[in-house]
Amino acid sequence: MAAVAACRSGSEGFSLLELLAVLSILAGGATLLLPRIADRQADLVLRAETKRVGRLIRLTQAEALARHADASVAADVVEDTLVIGQDKLVEKLRVDLVAVDPPGALVFSFDGGPSAETTYTLSDPEGRTTTVKVSAGTGHVVYGP
Repeated sequence: MAAVAACRSGSEGFSLLELLAVLSILAGGATLLLPRIADRQADLVLRAETKRVGRLIRLTQAEALARHADASVAADVVEDTLVIGQDKLVEKLRVDLVAVDPPGALVFSFDGGPSAETTYTLSDPEGRTTTVKVSAGTGHVVYGP
């Protein structure tokens, strides 16, 4: 302790130059990290919306089974929305709905089987894409790149 006190003899606290040096180092580090954090956030939003589309599709399948009636998922690529089930629940996506293949509504029959294999393609503002594929017959949902 005596050695530390001897080095700082007579000075109290930090000088303005020392504080400015520390602040400039912190600012430089923040400049390097902020783009990575923003990029990571966009990736997380795309992943979350992909999972949400899959959950909405499975919810529609469960509705068809529970009501013993057909239920559908209709996609609007212009408005980036999905219209779900018999109640026509409209879900706005936070990413771009680029394509639905084949076009048209995915219909689950009263036994829970979908009308056809359907692929939903989603994209974020940076251009990264991912897919949600619904298998024909079973309605199994698979997430892809």
